[in-house]
Amino acid sequence: MALPGAEADREGVDVANDTREQVDALLADAEEQMAAVRSLYDTSLTEKQVIRGLQVRIKNVLENQRSALEYVAHAVVVLAGGNGSRCYFPVLNEPGEFTSA
Repeated sequence: MALPGAEADREGVDVANDTREQVDALLADAEEQMAAVRSLYDTSLTEKQVIRGLQVRIKNVLENQRSALEYVAHAVVVLAGGNGSRCYFPVLNEPGEFTSA
C-alpha cells in the first residue's frame, strides 16, 4: 500500500515527464521549421520579395513555441495542486497588463 501522498507524487512525476516529452517535441519541430524559415528568408532577401510560405512557417514556429509555454504553464499549476483546466500562458502587450492579469 502506498503512503499518503505517494500517489500524488507519482502523478506529479507523470505530469512532469509527459510535459517534458510534449515540450521537447514542440521545440524540436519549431527548430526544424526554423531551418525552413532561414532558407525562405535568405531566398526572399536574394529575390527582394517575400517568398510564398515564409509567413506561414514563421507563424508555425511561434505557435509551437507558444504551445510549449502552454504545456509548462499547465504543468506548473497541476504540480502546485491546481486544476489547470483553464490555465494558459499569458500573452499581453504591456508589462503592466501582466501584473494585473
